[in-house]
Amino acid sequence: MRSISAVAYLTGVSAHTLRAWERRYGAVRPQRGAHGERLYTSSDVARLRLLATAVHQGHPISRLASLSSSSLRELIEESLSEGPPSHTRQLLERLKSAALSRRNEGLEDTLELCAAMLSPAALVEHVVSPFMEHLGEAWSSGVLAAARIPAITDSVQKLLLDRYGRLRRASRQPTIVFATLQGERHALGSLGAALVAAAHGLSCFHLGADISPHAIAEGAERAGASVIGLSLVAPDLYDCDRQLAELRNRLPEDVEIWLGGRERARPSALPANTLVLDGMQAFERQLEVRYQAAADAR
Repeated sequence: MRSISAVAYLTGVSAHTLRAWERRYGAVRPQRGAHGERLYTSSDVARLRLLATAVHQGHPISRLASLSSSSLRELIEESLSEGPPSHTRQLLERLKSAALSRRNEGLEDTLELCAAMLSPAALVEHVVSPFMEHLGEAWSSGVLAAARIPAITDSVQKLLLDRYGRLRRASRQPTIVFATLQGERHALGSLGAALVAAAHGLSCFHLGADISPHAIAEGAERAGASVIGLSLVAPDLYDCDRQLAELRNRLPEDVEIWLGGRERARPSALPANTLVLDGMQAFERQLEVRYQAAADAR
C-alpha cells in the first residue's frame, strides 16, 4: 500500500488533483489507514497512471473516470497513433528554439517546463528523443555549432537525472539495471528508460554508458536485478553480438535482457531470454507486468 504523496511522485499527479479525482469523479477508491489517511494499491497506481496519460493527451477526466483500465489503454493507443498532442509539439518547438540561443538558462527553463507539464514517458518519447535527433540534424546542416552540443546534452542529462533521483525514492522491487554496452556512449536513452521505470514504481539502477558485460553483470548481481535494460543507438560501431552473448553467459538464466533504442539499431543475434521492445508502449506494458507480478507476490 502506498501513501498519497508516494502516488503523486509515481504518477506525476499532485495530491490535490488525486483527491479531486476521487471526490468528484470516483476515479479510484483508495483504502483508509488507521488515522484516515488514503492508501493506494498497485492496481490503483496503475489505473491513475493510465488516467494521467489520457489527461495529458487532452481527454477530460470527467469522461475518463468511468472507463475501465482496458478501455483507457485502447483510448491511449488510439491517441498515440495520431501523434503527440498539440501542447507537446509546441513544447518541443520551444525547446528547439531555445537550443539555438547561446544562453543555457533559456534552454534549462524550457526543459523544466516540459518536465512539469508532461509525464515521464511523454517527456522521454515525445520531447527528449526527438529533440536529441533534431540536434544531430541541426549540427549536420550547419545550423547548430558543434561546440554548443555538449552543453545542451549536459542540460538534458541533468534534468533526467534530477527527475530520476526524485522518483527513485518512492520506488520498490523488482529491480531493473539500465546501461549501455561497451562502445555505446549515448547514455540519455538508458537514463530516460530508467526514469520511466522509476515512475512505474520499480526500483532502478542506472550504471551509465560504455559499460563492459562483466561490469553490468556484477552491477545486476549486487542490485538483485531481475531485468537488464540496454539502450542501443549504434551497435554497428562495436561488437554488440559478442557482448550480448557474454552478458547472457554471466547472468542467471531467469534474469531477462530488454533491448530498446532506435528501431533500426538491432543486433543480428538475440541470446536466450532477451526481449526487443519497440517503442515506449511496449516498454511500459512490460513494466506494468513486472510491477503487478511483484505486487501479487507480496
